[in-house]
Amino acid sequence: MKVDVVEPQGKVVKLGALTIGQTVKKIVTIANNSAAPVTFKLRLASTTPELQEAGVLCLNPISELSLKPKGDTCKVEVNFSPKCRIQPFTEEVMLECNGLVRSLFMLRGSCQGIQVSLDQEHLSFGAVVLQSYACRHIIMQNTGDIGVKH
Repeated sequence: MKVDVVEPQGKVVKLGALTIGQTVKKIVTIANNSAAPVTFKLRLASTTPELQEAGVLCLNPISELSLKPKGDTCKVEVNFSPKCRIQPFTEEVMLECNGLVRSLFMLRGSCQGIQVSLDQEHLSFGAVVLQSYACRHIIMQNTGDIGVKH
């Protein structure tokens, strides 16, 4: 079975560093270079919880594909539409045929976002007398990928 990506640069599909709400679509062409027809499915088995959400990282078609022998091709659409911040990832797209599973190509990308946090959730000022003041210090930290102003 010789099912491969047509373009060598298609072995690693770079989805880029998106921001929340952006969408990128990439097309990967795969070909059957063997002497026999091949029927298979493509599978994306992500271990990252953010990528497992519906509509975030999708392959199309998801149904079984059939390619004729000696050079028949089909186009696979990869959609990446992040809904939250996602650390840089590398995921494998697997080809599944007659119980055999092998890597076909890789997907790389990330989602940059703003993530600001405070060192405390609550501030206790205790009893404060009228026309006096109480002062407490908090620390605001930007742990995201994008600079923010406040």
